[in-house]
Amino acid sequence: MTGCFLSIIIPCYNIAPYLPKGFEQFKSMECLDETELIFIDDGSTDETLSLLNSFSREIPQVRVISQINRGVSAARNAGIAVASGKYMLMLDGDDYLTTDAIQIIKEKIGESDALLTPITIVNSNGKKIEPLQIKEGEYSVIDLYNSCPFFPTLPMLVYRTDIIKRHKIFFSPNIHAGEVYTFTCEYLQYSNTIHVACHSFYLYNVRPTSATHSHNFAKDLSILNAIDRILTHSKPDVTNIPSFTLTLFLLGTFFTYNKYSKLGLKNDSAIASIHKVL
Repeated sequence: MTGCFLSIIIPCYNIAPYLPKGFEQFKSMECLDETELIFIDDGSTDETLSLLNSFSREIPQVRVISQINRGVSAARNAGIAVASGKYMLMLDGDDYLTTDAIQIIKEKIGESDALLTPITIVNSNGKKIEPLQIKEGEYSVIDLYNSCPFFPTLPMLVYRTDIIKRHKIFFSPNIHAGEVYTFTCEYLQYSNTIHVACHSFYLYNVRPTSATHSHNFAKDLSILNAIDRILTHSKPDVTNIPSFTLTLFLLGTFFTYNKYSKLGLKNDSAIASIHKVL
């Protein structure tokens, strides 16, 4: 599908139980004909690929890419490579969008280079919107950082595709923690305006077994590579803003101290990881 409004890139790995609900959500979405859904199966060993192929036969907007298991960053890069929409949205395979998501994006993004919105956390206790703590409106990159106490570390942004492709922005396969924020910081180097909206259309499904909430010492330590890359690819006038520094600190502590301090002083792997961070 060429020349559409929005490309939604969805990496998938062994998430067959979550796909039927996602498919139903997509089929009920407004303005779906202006969208392409790019699913990347990252070497799943369950029924994920079979379900994706079945869905692609139902919906003409669906494109399925199958690759050997290379990780979520490589899967997103494969989706970026073929995306043809004016704008681009990254969606995890077990998360969902509201039925009016595309309409909200069209109304809010205007001619901005990016759209930043809050997410709705979905867990066993129900749904809760995570506020951005930033007023709705149009911002330059500098004004955005100056206006928020810290930058949302799960930035649910809609990006302009031509900026990503022109500047060859990609997800580093060697970064397994904080990779979305790393990608966003690099993208913001080339952006002029970001529109912040209070409307939440991204439903973030919290699973106790997901990578964000489980321990993987080697992968979690890649947050140090993420911070390195962020500092390398950000302009000095941004890195000197307090909220930028605080955000990096929060990223580092979330993937190290916050996770591993709960394991106690007798867990050698946790102690070794925290020593590396220090």
